[in-house]
Amino acid sequence: MRTRWTVLLSCAAIVVLAGACVADNGQLPLEGQAPVVTSPTDGYVAGPSTLVVGKAPLGSLVVIQTFVFDTTDDGYIKMVPGHRHKVNPDGSFALLVATPRIAFGEKQRVVRYEIHVFTITRDGRKSPSAVIHAGQGPYTPVQPPSA
Repeated sequence: MRTRWTVLLSCAAIVVLAGACVADNGQLPLEGQAPVVTSPTDGYVAGPSTLVVGKAPLGSLVVIQTFVFDTTDDGYIKMVPGHRHKVNPDGSFALLVATPRIAFGEKQRVVRYEIHVFTITRDGRKSPSAVIHAGQGPYTPVQPPSA
């Protein structure tokens, strides 16, 4: 039981520190509308993971997917499956998703992310996506020390 409370308190601290307690008008999106994402915002510099915070219609399932693109040629690299989670009883959600660094051997690459957040209703209908555009600095591989 103690471990469970520690995890809950840690998650609550992450949500507060990430700015999830953003003041808004208290309105939830209607069923069939895109979820409202309050954090992160467009232009976010992504780390190895990103906390996605927002509001969605009551009773819906939030789905988050991260698409990774190479900025050199804007080529699609891969889709990182994210989360599928029911919204909280008040319509809020806060989910940690992967925004991985992509290594290509010795080459330095700069990638960009599109984080797509949508909902699925109880009867299986998908909402439009809220899309957050995020970036990352160049990936520089760490060379092991010579023996």
